Amino acid sequence: MTDFPSGERQRRTSTARRQAGRLPYKVGRITLADMAHPPRIPVWLPLNREVVYFITFCVRERRPVLANSAAFQSMQSAIAKLQNWWVLAAVVMPDHIHLLAAPKERDLDVGNLAGALKRWIRQDLQADWKWQAGCFDSRMFRSPVAHQRIGD
Repeated sequence: MTDFPSGERQRRTSTARRQAGRLPYKVGRITLADMAHPPRIPVWLPLNREVVYFITFCVRERRPVLANSAAFQSMQSAIAKLQNWWVLAAVVMPDHIHLLAAPKERDLDVGNLAGALKRWIRQDLQADWKWQAGCFDSRMFRSPVAHQRIGD
């Protein structure tokens, strides 16, 4: 066995495994930034199954700036601008927004949807506050689950 400097053997072994496809994720020291942006799991549902996402995005520092009719109207206006998504339901809360949305093409990025809506709402309101970075989302696996979320 060849002698390697301290830690060199482990690094080479980890690199070889990653390259062989056995370890798809980063090996070694994991930072908070790595945990905040886990890799997106692709849509594995059959092609005939609808993809629906439950999405939440929040105002920075959870300031209650959305508890007014102007914010609701801005949300409606922003939804009307969407071209690649269907919004099935939306709820504007004082400090965050919930959406049930379905992409018109399966592999569209949820982050792009949230980013566009957040940008359009802030512009329309001429807001002095900011959104939290990113959004929280979960994929609904079939339409009945989505209908349960909206109270059907």
